[in-house]
Amino acid sequence: MDTRLRRSTFVQFGAVGITPTVTVSLQRRTDGPGPRGGVHSRTDRRRPVGAPRSGSAGQAICRLLEEDPELGQGLAAPVRERALQECRARVVCLGRVRCGRALPAPGPGGIGLLVLDGLLVRLARMGGRASAELIGEGDLICAPSRPELAEADASDWRVLAPARVAVLDAAAAHRLARYPPLTERLVARALERVLRLSVNMAIVHHARIEVRLELLLRHLAARFGRVRPDGVHVPLPLTHSVLADLVAAQRPSVTSALRRLAEQGRVHSTPAGWLLVVEPRELDAGAVPVAEDEARGPMPPLLLS
Repeated sequence: MDTRLRRSTFVQFGAVGITPTVTVSLQRRTDGPGPRGGVHSRTDRRRPVGAPRSGSAGQAICRLLEEDPELGQGLAAPVRERALQECRARVVCLGRVRCGRALPAPGPGGIGLLVLDGLLVRLARMGGRASAELIGEGDLICAPSRPELAEADASDWRVLAPARVAVLDAAAAHRLARYPPLTERLVARALERVLRLSVNMAIVHHARIEVRLELLLRHLAARFGRVRPDGVHVPLPLTHSVLADLVAAQRPSVTSALRRLAEQGRVHSTPAGWLLVVEPRELDAGAVPVAEDEARGPMPPLLLS
């Protein structure tokens, strides 16, 4: 039986800076029927990353609540049906390319882009350094609120798995504004991105790259992972180069660290992603130990509640 993981993430902050302590509480979850007669929400997704929804090929306009049922969970049934018909948006398909800064623009008065499926990486550059953020299904890419912010945004984008985004322009924003719970959910999506970024900041503060990589993969498993008899599978097309960007390291160092983790039997690459080796007894006991960071002492366990 294929089970999924549900996430609750907490980041602890010290008096000065970020204390590199990340505790991720996961729950094993069995796939079951999703809302609206079997359509699965983004937290209970069964499609592989990058696999299109059935009937979506060539679609230029989408019904947002049909593509993302979780958005409408706060609406009463009659209101939800009306919102399903009214809340539409233009869809843009992004192929697996390095698209630079050429993401679709929502235009004046627009909210941003809602990722319907696929996987992207945002690289933010400053002073010759870059930080990476992984963006997937259900994430909201907000438009800069002021012109000076748009000019200062030195982000590059890379599409890791073919993606579709809904362009929430001014017209779509006006239709969504008729249903406050929908805009509340979009705000929550934006805040979730901020939380994940803060977790990633805590992860990259660890001295050892092996620790960064294992914590990152476990953090991603909380959102994308599937529990299997041999461990937790993270079905994401993450190359060594992408992982290096995500953990703020050089690619050769990441390759060496992954080799050491594989030799220890902790992490293995698969044709479809990465496998975190977790004993069933560790899951049942409620804690998955991770490697110790010699520079900072023992790492806290990853809790499964």
